Amino acid sequence: MLAAHAVVTEDDEPLVAGEVVEVLRDLRHRDVLGTVDLANFQFIGIPNIQQDHISLLEHFIRITRTDFLVHASSFVMMTGMSKTPSIIVPARLASTRFPQKLLHEVQGKPILIWTAERIRAVAPEFPLYFAVDDVSLVRCLESAGYAAIMTRVDHASGTDRLAEANAAVGADAVINVQGDEPLVTGEQIRQLAAGLAGDAAMSTLAIPFERPEDFFNPNQVKVVRDRQGYALFFSRSAIPYARDFAGQVDAEWLRANRCYRHLGLYAYDASFLRAFSSLDAGFHEQIEKLEQLRAMEHGYRIQVGITDQPTIGIDAPEDIAAFEACLPA
Repeated sequence: MLAAHAVVTEDDEPLVAGEVVEVLRDLRHRDVLGTVDLANFQFIGIPNIQQDHISLLEHFIRITRTDFLVHASSFVMMTGMSKTPSIIVPARLASTRFPQKLLHEVQGKPILIWTAERIRAVAPEFPLYFAVDDVSLVRCLESAGYAAIMTRVDHASGTDRLAEANAAVGADAVINVQGDEPLVTGEQIRQLAAGLAGDAAMSTLAIPFERPEDFFNPNQVKVVRDRQGYALFFSRSAIPYARDFAGQVDAEWLRANRCYRHLGLYAYDASFLRAFSSLDAGFHEQIEKLEQLRAMEHGYRIQVGITDQPTIGIDAPEDIAAFEACLPA
């Protein structure tokens, strides 16, 4: 189902607001909508129902002069429905394991610009900003045509940096792609955005483990989910613990029992971003050194989508070779 900000006619002419309101009044008059707020709304439209073989139950209604067949139960006015999220990339110059890595050049281009070009190529529908802490990053980005927002140097986390940047951007939702993730995919970005459709304050992604050595690696964070896809816990430990095997699992066991590696990509509801920096640090957060646990300890829900597309983050100089191997010859 596609969220729409306008209804487009067969000749690509959008219905103006007054025409849409008249359609809504007509639908409400026929008792298919009930009471709706006509003053401030967005709606859900479903294009080309028969062509796409989408099956809906009842109350099919075609809006005059449009190519949309609308299901009355979905055609509900929602004043709080999110607009298109913005992507904000937190970019910090300092890095313990790889000093000034975002400015490190690969084939003559800084890593940060590789990431920027990738995002713009695979997800051009989302506004793109960079939240930076140093003027050298501003110069790097602006010289390549990207928008940089200067933020404080002393933020405790990337989430805090995003919150400061979004105070200037004003997005209803924010997708966080790391500056050292130059191979992020469009599917991953759109999956993050979709994860905020329910009551989640955050959404993130995970991928199944294949190798036992990765499953036991504390630098590869594990996540377990409930049946609705919400996170139950994140840990550096190998969870879930296979009691019947004293925790010693092999690749065959991992194929039969899916365990998930967390990918460091997030989307946030803007109201959560504003609240996050004022939350007390969590007990488990401080032990595991995973800031998403702070959100969970304060009662916020995190939707975890499953992807089959791994990411290649550049955390240390030795990771450059893996990235270069993915570049066209």
